[in-house]
Amino acid sequence: MLFVRHGLAVSELYVLTVEVERAGRLELLAWEPEPTCHRPFAGTLGAPQVLKPDAYLRIGVGAYEDRWFVELDTGSHRRGAIHRKLDTYLAYFKSGREQARGGVFPKVLWVATSEPRADRLSEWTQALPAEARRLFAITTVADFRHFIGNAEAVL
Repeated sequence: MLFVRHGLAVSELYVLTVEVERAGRLELLAWEPEPTCHRPFAGTLGAPQVLKPDAYLRIGVGAYEDRWFVELDTGSHRRGAIHRKLDTYLAYFKSGREQARGGVFPKVLWVATSEPRADRLSEWTQALPAEARRLFAITTVADFRHFIGNAEAVL
């Protein structure tokens, strides 16, 4: 049941993105849900790994193009699972595979279902080294439309 709820919530983020596009605040260039957005790569010592974001989002905002790996966080995963996900993003960034594919590394947007959870995600990402922290942004579902309509966050 959690999987179904999570999938519906990710679909809702797509709907919210289309609403922002229809309001004229951005141009939706690409939305790739799971598993289309998964990214295989060689991890530590060449071991095969797969980055599994919930979605990949590419939008045009004014003269800018923003690219995002989207992670919807419902609060069901504990700190250890989130840290493993953060580590996978860092390993994928270091692999250079996405940069070779598209020229830039998308920012990772964590979308929390509540303010307290967004605060917790912020604490966990702020504990990362400065170079790693810049890969991540955090918002809530309630603020998602505003955030993507005003973002300029491609690395």
